[in-house]
Amino acid sequence: MNRVIYNIGWQGMSSGNLSWYPASMDCTFSEFAKSLRDVEAIEDLFNYAKKAHVPPASIVLMLLIDTETHYWEYTIKMINVREYRAHWESVYNKKWKES
Repeated sequence: MNRVIYNIGWQGMSSGNLSWYPASMDCTFSEFAKSLRDVEAIEDLFNYAKKAHVPPASIVLMLLIDTETHYWEYTIKMINVREYRAHWESVYNKKWKES
């Protein structure tokens, strides 16, 4: 059984979780990545950050990828996801640069 467990958070001068409980999807990581790069998912995460009063550029996903034999833990900065960065640049009408 493959599944991806994720929690939404932020990183910056401080960091923390924004979602109360982790969510779980019964899928492979490649299926999860495909759904994450969907336009709707990108907009939802962007709006989630704004509602939580954190900068959208600081959103991270904390992942646990569980396969039948192994598991991995990763933290993904959403601003480094190509589609999320393109959405950020279109909303703020400027190029992203790491400061």
